[in-house]
Parts: sequence; structure tokens; C-alpha cells
Amino acid sequence: MYLIIKRVAAMVAASAIVFAFSMSTSQAEVKDWPDLYDPFTLHTLHLEMNNADLNTILNDTSFDIEVPAWFWAEDDNIEVDKILISVRRKSATALTDGNPPKVSFKLDINEFKNDSGGASSWHGIKKLSLENGDDMDVVSEGFAWYLHRLASQSELDYHSGLASWVNLYINEQYMGVYVNVEQPDEQYLSNRGLWEGADDTWLYRMSDIDSPEVKEAPLDASGNVIDSPASASLCYTPFKDKDRCGTPDDFKDQLNSQINMQGMLTFGAVSAFHYSPDDLFSKGKNFYYLDYSDAAGFKREYMQWDLDSAFGSLDATANMYNQAKDTHDAYEKSLVEADDAPFRQEYSEIIQFLLDGPLNEAGLLADLQSFDNLLSA
Repeated sequence: MYLIIKRVAAMVAASAIVFAFSMSTSQAEVKDWPDLYDPFTLHTLHLEMNNADLNTILNDTSFDIEVPAWFWAEDDNIEVDKILISVRRKSATALTDGNPPKVSFKLDINEFKNDSGGASSWHGIKKLSLENGDDMDVVSEGFAWYLHRLASQSELDYHSGLASWVNLYINEQYMGVYVNVEQPDEQYLSNRGLWEGADDTWLYRMSDIDSPEVKEAPLDASGNVIDSPASASLCYTPFKDKDRCGTPDDFKDQLNSQINMQGMLTFGAVSAFHYSPDDLFSKGKNFYYLDYSDAAGFKREYMQWDLDSAFGSLDATANMYNQAKDTHDAYEKSLVEADDAPFRQEYSEIIQFLLDGPLNEAGLLADLQSFDNLLSA
């Protein structure tokens, strides 16, 4: 299966050469979320901006500069649906085998919502994250997201972000195939019925170990972020890089009472299939988690983020209970690694369920063939 992924990836890498001769016939009308992220439809997106602005962001290594651009999809009514947005370069490495180089982009739909031509959302979303496939390739990254999607659409209680592939043009110049990854934000949560209001919902991003970055949170009277109740109570390994309050005797009961453990274990299990060296279980980073006030009565949710290195270090003989490559293995060690680990049995059952159902080999091979047909042009 991995060889098939690489073959499709090679086809996509060559697509800039053949694209002028063979436009994809798989275009479809862009619909509202989640149809925008249909993995079996290749949408075409357009940006129109000042050439000087384009050169600025193509060469921006601060990844902070934002420029305005007009944005629309191929099948939108341009006269009606062309909107003014903000564009910046993301921190992925530029692919320099093309002219211009292929960089990743963040499109902020609602940046100019109060100005003429702006919009508060587009097809049910406020931001687009277009990944260029720098660490591996767009097909590997998109397929890894697809594995999470399959698990989240099963009977397992797991909320995954969505992703699909898009063609991107800037000023009528073809930029390549990108992975369009859903951006976790208030809109993302609202679309799933997970947003409980500004006073009761916290969204954190863990881009590095034990360094949560607040994305959504209540503020006190002085405008300072109020930490979530779970952040204060989950003050021990694996949730803190350094144990700050001692592991409780009722460790498993506490986690079950405060965390959607089926969702967290499913996250870890799917990630073991596509192995990424910088993931929740393998390194304790590159994920979002969602907390609520005690009054809301909901448990913490864990959500995948950043799959640009998926399949990169895949070892088919690796133990799925021990994927970590270095000392940052606190989640695996605490939850599933040992035979008597507190969540080993539940994790094993989830892995078997995935193998027998959503991630069965025949189904995945059929889906890969569909992606081959979609993207090989």
C-alpha cells in the first residue's frame, strides 16, 4: 500500500508538466461544509493579487506578512462569489523545483469582513490551510487525513478534521496540487456542535511539547486568558512534560471522567497506521485539545493536526504500542505500552475494530485507486 501511495505522489509531482494538456474532469460545484472537503472531488481555487504582494509572501521567511487577494473557486459565480481575503505564507519549506516556488498558504476568509468585498465565511468555513507537501508529499499527507476521517465517521466517538485535494491558481498561473486541511477554530467546532460559547469553551494547540497555545478561551475582566479547569487538574504525566502534582492513585478513573478516552485512543491508533515522528503518542505534540467548563458537562477532546511527515518513517514491523522514537513517549508509556497499561485493552480493541472495518485493507486499496484516478492527470 505504501508503494501505491508513493506512486500516486510521483504522479502529482509531475502534474505541473502535463496539466496544460489534460485538465481534470473531476471538478464539481463547491458546496458548503463538509462537501468542500470531499476527498474524492478535486476543486480548483483561484487567487488574484498584486504581483509585488505575491513576491513578498513567496519570499517571506517570517511567515507573518499578510496581503490582500481576491479569492474564488472555479465553479463559483465570480461576479457574486469573488471575495476579498487575506493570504500569508505558512512555515512549510518551499518546493523550489517550480517557477514560482510552491509554498504553503493560509487563507483568512473573514479578515476583511467589515470592508467592501469581504465575507464572514465561505461555504461554511472562515480559514483555509493549503499544505504544499514539503516533508513528504501531498498524497501521503492527504491519505493520512483520510484515515482519520474514516475512523471519525465510524461508530467510534472521535472527531477528526477533514481534508481534500485542490488545484491552486494565482494570477492565472498554476501553482500545483495542495492538501486543503480544515482549520480548527470556532467555526470548526460550531460545524460539529462542539462550540459551547465563549465562556465555556477552550481550544488549545500543542505545536511543541508541553507548550499549549490558546486559540479560543474565556477572558477575565482585564482581558487575560482564563485557563480551563482540566488544565489545572491534569497536572501530571503525560499531560505535563514534568510531573507537577503527582500521578493520582485513581489515574484511569480520573482520565475517564475528564477525557473522551475512546476518542484519544482512536487518535493514537490511527496515527500508528501512518506513523508520524511528531505526533500525540509518538512525541506529545502537533495536536489540538478541546476543554469545557464544569458547567458544560463535556469531556476533553483530542484532535489531530499537522500530518506533513506521515508515512515518512513508517516501519511495518513496529510495535503499535510503542511508536515513539525518542524519550518523549509519555503518552504511550502511561496509557498503552506495557501489557498491564491502564488503557491497553481498550486500545487493542480499537485497533482490531479499525482493521476489521474502517481501515480494512481491501477498502483502502480501492480508495487509493480512486485517488489515483482523480489525481494522476
